Amino acid sequence: MSDKEKLNLQRQLENECKHLESEIDRNIKEADETKTIFKRIQPNVEKMIREFTKTKFFLSVANK
Repeated sequence: MSDKEKLNLQRQLENECKHLESEIDRNIKEADETKTIFKRIQPNVEKMIREFTKTKFFLSVANK
């Protein structure tokens, strides 16, 4: 393999690494945003579940 080919391969690998690092950063940011959304809605969901359990509602489709 010539020096030119090695240099081209090195550049390609460096570019791929930069792209993968960028993808990782984007995915981490997206995961953090999702966690923030869940933290924001969690109290409301808990309240809905507590209120629903107070209704004594039973699904008839769950019975044979």
